[in-house]
Amino acid sequence: MDNVKQTEQVKCIVLEDYGGYDKIKIKNWPLEFLGSTSVCVKVQLCGVNFSDIYTRQGFLRQLKTPRVLGAECYGTIEAIGNEVKNLQCGDRVVCYVWTGGLFGEKVVVSANNCFLVPEGVSGQDAVALPANYLTAYLSIFTMGNIQPGDTVLIHSIAG
Repeated sequence: MDNVKQTEQVKCIVLEDYGGYDKIKIKNWPLEFLGSTSVCVKVQLCGVNFSDIYTRQGFLRQLKTPRVLGAECYGTIEAIGNEVKNLQCGDRVVCYVWTGGLFGEKVVVSANNCFLVPEGVSGQDAVALPANYLTAYLSIFTMGNIQPGDTVLIHSIAG
């Protein structure tokens, strides 16, 4: 169902250059092409996290400007690539892409970066999870190599 046109323009929150808030603009931006393993999501909510702030301030200069900000969003799938099997149109999903690109009316994102939102979980709760959950999970299980039976002290959590 490759029914998203490559030339379609959507409103996005764009960082024109590194610096202050004056560098952030709402602009029309081309919607990416829907590939075979991608989905197109109509965005309803976005989460702002440290990667967005650090990108704006210029601490993540490997992320070139101009660019669409946004590492996490919540919305409904409008179209799917022909190889996507685990998601379908109408699904409520939360998406996470640490390099950004999700602050738009619609976004095209790899299906691997989309997670179904269970019934009973609000969009507000869902969009707050990706960066926070993944940071905690990777810190504990990858970097900390925590194993069953280990004791963990969580001294503080802050950004």
